[in-house]
Amino acid sequence: IGTVQAFARTPDGYLWMGTQEGLARFDGTRFTVFEPGNEAAIPDKNISALHVDKAGTLWIGTRLGLARFEHGRFRAGPQSGENARPYIRTIAESADGHLWLGTDVGVIEIAGDTVRAFDVSDGLIDVRIRALQPSADGSLWVGTLSGLQRFDGRRFEIGRASCRERV
Repeated sequence: IGTVQAFARTPDGYLWMGTQEGLARFDGTRFTVFEPGNEAAIPDKNISALHVDKAGTLWIGTRLGLARFEHGRFRAGPQSGENARPYIRTIAESADGHLWLGTDVGVIEIAGDTVRAFDVSDGLIDVRIRALQPSADGSLWVGTLSGLQRFDGRRFEIGRASCRERV
């Protein structure tokens, strides 16, 4: 299987592992590996992030964009803008069902058919996103290589733990 970079369990009981060599599904007995050579909807074999949403869809982040597995089929993920195939490092879902992607070019929000991208022009201190955590108040915490920020739905605020603020 190789280096495991992400885990997820789908409602049907399968355990999925994102590896540098593809997406591995374990059924309790054996592994099946999916990668671009045998599944065209997966954009890259290096699987960097996995997330199962409230509807049971498996979202698959790779170095070259997003795919999903729903209703027994792989499908390409929604794409938008000039950075339609970003390196996806992390995936999170907020209480309102919006999907958030942390990438090497910023944060991407997917709300139904609408895709919005955020970068330094929107107030991010760094586009190299490594962690996302939706909070109960509807805000989104964003961990970057330069520190922590909070997105309140309108703007990004510097978090107390920012590397830019020296004590």
